[in-house]
Amino acid sequence: MAFSDNNPNSGNTLTSYEKLKATEKYLAKMKDVLSTMDEISRIKRANGDKDADSDEIGGYKRSSVVKLVSELEKQREMLLSAIEREKNEAVAAKEKELSVKEKEIEELKAREAARTEKDKSELLSKKEAELAEKERELMRLRAERAAHEEKLSREQKEKQEAIRARDEALKAKEEALKMQAALALREQELATLAPTKNDNAVTSFRKGDNALAIEGLYTGLSMDIEKMRDDILQEMKYSYKQDISIYDDLAEKIESIKTIDANTLEEGLKPLQVLNTLDEKLNALQTVDYDCIVEKVSEKLTETKIDYDVLAERVAALMTSYAENAISPKMQLSAIEQRLEEMQYALSGIMSVKQMPEFRKLDTMVEEYLRTLSYDTIPDILILSDEIRKKANRHIAGGNTLRGEGMLADLGARLRNVALGGYGALVVIEDTIKTHSLPKTLSDEAFAEFKEACAELERSPAVCGDELVGKVVRTKKALLNDVDLAQFDNDTMGELLEIFAEIPAGELPSETTIVNIGALKKELMSFNLSYFVELEPVAAQPEKTDNVDTQAILEAISNIKIPEAVAIVSQPVAAAKEPTESKLEEVKKDSPNVRVKKARVLRPAVSSKDNKTEKVVQPLRVVRRSIKASEENPDALSKALVGQVAQKIANSMIK
Repeated sequence: MAFSDNNPNSGNTLTSYEKLKATEKYLAKMKDVLSTMDEISRIKRANGDKDADSDEIGGYKRSSVVKLVSELEKQREMLLSAIEREKNEAVAAKEKELSVKEKEIEELKAREAARTEKDKSELLSKKEAELAEKERELMRLRAERAAHEEKLSREQKEKQEAIRARDEALKAKEEALKMQAALALREQELATLAPTKNDNAVTSFRKGDNALAIEGLYTGLSMDIEKMRDDILQEMKYSYKQDISIYDDLAEKIESIKTIDANTLEEGLKPLQVLNTLDEKLNALQTVDYDCIVEKVSEKLTETKIDYDVLAERVAALMTSYAENAISPKMQLSAIEQRLEEMQYALSGIMSVKQMPEFRKLDTMVEEYLRTLSYDTIPDILILSDEIRKKANRHIAGGNTLRGEGMLADLGARLRNVALGGYGALVVIEDTIKTHSLPKTLSDEAFAEFKEACAELERSPAVCGDELVGKVVRTKKALLNDVDLAQFDNDTMGELLEIFAEIPAGELPSETTIVNIGALKKELMSFNLSYFVELEPVAAQPEKTDNVDTQAILEAISNIKIPEAVAIVSQPVAAAKEPTESKLEEVKKDSPNVRVKKARVLRPAVSSKDNKTEKVVQPLRVVRRSIKASEENPDALSKALVGQVAQKIANSMIK
């Protein structure tokens, strides 16, 4: 079976090598078919199939395949011999062609040698003539060069003299300009140091104008006093209601103690009925040792740790302080002096942030980032900024508000210079915040959306869709919530969309256009580090003062234990002989009919400012009040009255 009978592509156009390659390929396929037939026969024979030795397997005849394989092998041998024969013929043709070329080369060499001898003499004479001509030309050029050098030397001297004169004129002009600039700067400094009506108190102090400074302080303090007066009146309103409630509870406690004391006395007088028949024994009774009773009362009072003198002073202060509804001029002056002292302390505590080691280190890091634009310094900047923020808040909480707020302002100014953007910067910031547990200032969801939008914009081609650009602008606005930055991004987006519209459909943009598009995309993804550091100052904590702990007073009174009643004989023997019934009636008549009420749960006193900021249950607030005895108000609870109440309470505790 010839190869040309099975391959329609065979013919004069195919070389012997191509025919051999196709034959080997077809032969390999037939051998695979034959091996497959052998494998099928083996499997059938293993399974006990009767048709295992059949000539037809899988739709092919084994004999045909074997015959085709043998024919292909013969054809391959023929092609190999043909290829070998063609190689030998090609080598012989090459050798013959090479011998012909060698003969031609020898003939050319002989002709060239004959022609060379003839041309040498002609060439030599021609070269000599050219050499003489070149020597004459060289002499002429040397003369021209000497004349030109002489001319250049004269021109150079003239130029040097002109340059020297010009330099002297410029130097004189520069000195005059420096003098004018120094005079202008001095005039500007004098104008800056000149006091004006619009300067505040601190600026006036710095400029040396004490009159304007004091006037500014007085104006500011007068406004603060008006606001302070309103706040104090509001606070007094709630504190008055609270203290009235405290006094009501205190009165109820005292009345309940008096009721218990009367009931105990009534129970103690019942044994007097038996004493009517024991008059003689009563005469033999000893008198009551009041000194001993006083000692026992003192011991009880010491055990309970209640200082009734202090209690009386505090109750008197609580009741008399509300008689003064206006701030006296002396108190106003004291408040103004205190305010001036606080301002002086704050001014004396001001320290330039450039002198602080933290800010020096931060400036170095920022300069390193601006020089290299490497994100490796971003984590260190964020960590150091958080430390500076904590230190500033400690100054504010300690009362040095001016210094703390100044540190936060300078920190924000430095962080705004650290401009970065893109998916890589967001990943670095997110990893730093998570790793070092820094406070989060932005929403996690908005941060993730903006990061995803930046990643899509970076992966997109140069001419991307309008929707992707709008997504980046929307997510950035939702994350940073900066109106000015959002307006700037909208302008950038409009410029970018105009460039997209100018590009013809189906054409690639130019290299300059691609560079401009990349720059605008970077602007859309850019931001600064100030958004990721909390720069809002904390609220200053109020100073601790010695307060009247009214809650402790109420708890101490409620914990007073009334001892068991004992028989008290405080009347002489003649009074003991009176009828028992009359004494009992007097006791019932004198004892008030008061029920012991449950202790009130006091509402905390909150100001109008507190109501606006928080609506949670607050602890009982205590207010500092000055202790003043008001003799002009007869209805006020005096110290003597409270002392009498305390004495009655002590009498009820006598064993």
